[in-house]
Amino acid sequence: MKSTKAKTCHENLKLLLFLLPLFLISITSCEPARRASNQNVAFLYKKEAPVFNPEYTVVHVNDSLSELLFKIPSNQVLYARPNSGMPFAAQVKVSYRVFDDFDAHIIYDTASIIMNDIENFDLLKDLVGNIRFRANQGMNYVLEVTMADINRNRSRKQFINVEKANNNSRHNFIAKDLETNIPAFGNLVKNKMSLQYAFPHREHLYIRYYNRDFGIAPPPFAMVSPRPFEYRADSVFMLHLENQKAILDFNQKGFYHIQVDTLMNRNGYTLFNFNSTFPEIKSVDEMISPLRYITSKSEHEAMANATNKKEALDQFWINAAGNPERARELISIFYNRVQDANLHFSSFIEGWKTDRGMIYIIFGPPNVLYKTSDTESWIYGEDQNMMSLTFNFMNIENPFTDNDYSLDRSVIYKNNWHRAVDTWRQGRVF
Repeated sequence: MKSTKAKTCHENLKLLLFLLPLFLISITSCEPARRASNQNVAFLYKKEAPVFNPEYTVVHVNDSLSELLFKIPSNQVLYARPNSGMPFAAQVKVSYRVFDDFDAHIIYDTASIIMNDIENFDLLKDLVGNIRFRANQGMNYVLEVTMADINRNRSRKQFINVEKANNNSRHNFIAKDLETNIPAFGNLVKNKMSLQYAFPHREHLYIRYYNRDFGIAPPPFAMVSPRPFEYRADSVFMLHLENQKAILDFNQKGFYHIQVDTLMNRNGYTLFNFNSTFPEIKSVDEMISPLRYITSKSEHEAMANATNKKEALDQFWINAAGNPERARELISIFYNRVQDANLHFSSFIEGWKTDRGMIYIIFGPPNVLYKTSDTESWIYGEDQNMMSLTFNFMNIENPFTDNDYSLDRSVIYKNNWHRAVDTWRQGRVF
């Protein structure tokens, strides 16, 4: 239930910046709502050069305030000298707008900050900070966040679904590194973390641990019925809270679903340990697995079971490309797409295995992307052109993540799919 129709600006901002010696806070005035669902947001999945990939997470503070936490590696922003005699410094602007949904009927809050960081040539660091925004308990929101590198005159916009409808939702929890106190961005964990629950008067958390191996997405023309997920956990245990905090070791591969009440519903906070290097692709086995999209079953099994897997992998790409130099180019593009798929599309499954990951790897980022709270439409070609190729994805309600999407499969994709796969096998990027 919407408690107000008024557009408000939140002026009570709290900024906590790690490794940032200087900062400036500025308030942005409220502005008319613009329907996010009508915008082409293809930039969300396009790779930039040089890389500029800010990360975000949200945690609730109380019944009326929530907190946006953000991170950008210092090597992804430009340090420039304003004038001679002054040190090299980065200028990064973070702006947000809080909507009631993707149709942007109401803007509940909007503000921005500008951060300045003096360069330390001997230290690669993460610029990490937070800013509070208005969000009332009992509602869900869409948070539009834009981070801009002022010195390089570029920016990147992202959308975050903020769940505040009940006390068991994922944004009531946060996990932080024990040494650095930096949050688990992307909900990725590898070792011991500090867990915190937003609301007091809770003595325990319940942890449901899953260690599952999921297959890859079938081709877009394959009319298959997805297997229902088996929600029975591999193990369940209780974690005692002290001052709303607890410590948990996440060293086992799998995912951990954290709840305050296992009887109320399946909602909670999920943390993932896919492997120690995720989302990057490092090992030969990790490079062979995604090739299943462009190889036959027998070809893929031969590579996976080869005595020398590295040699078999190299030979596949050289045979496709015709020469080692061209093979290196194909390898770079293909596995950058795999890694980007992990960054953008991971849910409780690695991003490259998902429907969106499959389409992204084979066809690349879409030319046009329309996004609502429940759907994504990817268009390859011009918008509203009958010759263009369109893939429609529907968000699947999932207690572990809000990033689980299913492709609307159709036999009409069969020729386009085989054409794209053949293009890769002929040594050309599709």
